[in-house]
Amino acid sequence: MVVNREDGIIDKKEEPDQTFPQMGRTNNRKNKEYQKGRFTEKEDLDLIKFYNMYIEGHRHNIFAVIEPLMNRNSKSLRERYCNHLDPNIDRTELTKEEKSKIKSIYDSLKTTSFSEIARILNQSNSERNKKRRTDLLIRNYLSPRLRKEKRIKDRMSLRTILN
Repeated sequence: MVVNREDGIIDKKEEPDQTFPQMGRTNNRKNKEYQKGRFTEKEDLDLIKFYNMYIEGHRHNIFAVIEPLMNRNSKSLRERYCNHLDPNIDRTELTKEEKSKIKSIYDSLKTTSFSEIARILNQSNSERNKKRRTDLLIRNYLSPRLRKEKRIKDRMSLRTILN
């Protein structure tokens, strides 16, 4: 499109579409429609079965391999297994000791990287317990407490301003 500034007329010219060749590898998965929503019991059982079929050292490849079989994105398959179906997850309530460790780790890191907090907590728990805590469990425990602390700080600062 060309604009003639003198008389304000806009000339529309067909410009050829410039198409550039793909750089690097292409990701054909973006065009594919995956099933979304909750996992069914059958999908959970299939995921566990496929995961157990793979050799211990090659399990990092499994989610990309079974993606077309289950019609789910490999990331959602990995997250479903690692956060819900893995038998090594400790689903019991957090102990007082663990709660205090989580708080101290958060205070020392000053970050809300829940995966980092879970990694440090699991390293300290590894001596007595093989089971691990997930970053989702840490997030679900820590986030409401952090919000509550922030609300209390805001109220205290507001009171000092008003007085």
